[in-house]
Amino acid sequence: MSETSQPDLDGAPGAFGRSRRRSLRRTAGLLKRFRWWLEAAGYELCESTLALLPAATVAGWGEAIGDGCWRLLGSRRRTVRRNLRIAFAGEKTLAEIDAMTREVFRRSGANLLSALRCVKIRQDELRRLVTVANPELMAEILAADAGGAVGILPHMGNWEALSQMFPLLVPDRPTGTIYRFIKNPMLDRRVKEARQRMGMVLFEKHSGPLEMAAFLRRRGWLGVLADQRVERAGEIVPYFGRLTSCTPLPALMARRTGATIFGVSMRTTAPGHWRLKFHRLGDSTSSTTACMRLLEEVIRESPEDVFWLQDRWRVRRDNPASLSGRLPRDATAAAWTRPRRALVWVRDPARAPQLPKAAAGDLLWEYVLPAGNPAPAWLPAGACTHILDTACADIPVLAKALLAIDEAAALPLEFVIVDKECLAVQEACRKLDFSVIIPASGQEAVAP
Repeated sequence: MSETSQPDLDGAPGAFGRSRRRSLRRTAGLLKRFRWWLEAAGYELCESTLALLPAATVAGWGEAIGDGCWRLLGSRRRTVRRNLRIAFAGEKTLAEIDAMTREVFRRSGANLLSALRCVKIRQDELRRLVTVANPELMAEILAADAGGAVGILPHMGNWEALSQMFPLLVPDRPTGTIYRFIKNPMLDRRVKEARQRMGMVLFEKHSGPLEMAAFLRRRGWLGVLADQRVERAGEIVPYFGRLTSCTPLPALMARRTGATIFGVSMRTTAPGHWRLKFHRLGDSTSSTTACMRLLEEVIRESPEDVFWLQDRWRVRRDNPASLSGRLPRDATAAAWTRPRRALVWVRDPARAPQLPKAAAGDLLWEYVLPAGNPAPAWLPAGACTHILDTACADIPVLAKALLAIDEAAALPLEFVIVDKECLAVQEACRKLDFSVIIPASGQEAVAP
């Protein structure tokens, strides 16, 4: 594909997207095709209806929907709250976190509906709704003529308006982004058409890095959503002080192509209005650690506008003490400042619990001990303990006690280790959406 050409509407650059879609079409039955059509028709109807309404009205409706979801979706509410507690531990009180959680739902609803309204928006209206706080920074990057550029951004603000605005800001450069395939090919085509209408080049999620590197060498500007889970493919570096598997793609592309890295934030300034701001990479080295520090700066611009509803710091059920991904070669790059809290429910204090190994050394163990017993000899010096009636089988009472332990510190509990016989404790944990780990016989572990 040449610098000025656009990818065809059947897929992102390369054949991966096209072959995947054709495979779906060949295997789809009549009922599935009809369902696809209904979904695409509903999307089109919603798009067309919202486009007729004022931007502030659509945003207001979205806020109301988001507020309703905050009230009804208890599990998602706890996920958002947990994410915010990890990100802003020691910076925000629990009351402030609770207020932020509700506002995240409201902003997410407003941004979602507003994004649908912006699919077919005119350029003059787009420029009126989205302002740029510091266009001089983008001008500096363009003037430096370093070649391509990689924009780091989270799921933040009105993402459809951002994708439509991005090519307008650098009209003399090809612009692109990484796109996740939608399993409904009819809906997938519509969404891609909207992205490409302004000249955006789309790379499917599984596109090879060579394609992206070639695009950047043609002085392209590539947007990368850097706040997603990447599991084993990621690099383990601090993210809000917590060791996290993070995408190495921006740093990798910068090292291979010499591309400039910058951050992009999108803040709601009024219902239906947003402000774009560009952020410099403060570190001279294009490392994943530096990229995640930049992403933190971007998010702090307006954390309520970030889509926190995914379980960003999800616990691995197969091995809760371990972290997916690979540690960087430079050990200082993995210097964490916020540990992971883990709770051990001790049913029999005479027996030392077997704990999973924590290779990164970032686990902070706490212990629930039965009332009326002296501290066991195996208990580590200075360990945090909680004295409870461990024989209690009242699930609401246990849930209240576990919640009090969880909220006794700024950081939330990661998981609870409990014997398989403690069924009431397990159920209380599940009601609170706490990860439950039941030690298996023969499990590789170490004593405290």
